[in-house]
Amino acid sequence: MIGAEFGMPEFTQIIPADKSFFVLDVLYDDNGYPVAPIKYLVVAWALEEGTLAPYPVTLEGVQTASCYILQPDGAVERPGIDGFANIEDWLADQQSDHAFRTELQRPAVARAEQK
Repeated sequence: MIGAEFGMPEFTQIIPADKSFFVLDVLYDDNGYPVAPIKYLVVAWALEEGTLAPYPVTLEGVQTASCYILQPDGAVERPGIDGFANIEDWLADQQSDHAFRTELQRPAVARAEQK
């Protein structure tokens, strides 16, 4: 089984991917604000026995963590969790999430500065 020796899921099959799928990540500016998507080409799909959803394989390796996939039609999906109509909506959500987390941290920073 592929992957078992490294404590990863045991993959029973690797299937070549259509060259129009990408795993998405975020490029951050110096302040930690999401500014652009980073796309990693999916070169194959790894199948684990007993599961329905394959894991994307990029040149960086098998992506076993839940990740967003840019589909050939331009939609962005995190399989079984959520999705977006396009990459612009996905990036806007990443930026909104960053703003929300920053706002949550603000009271803690203000309290620390008062001490």
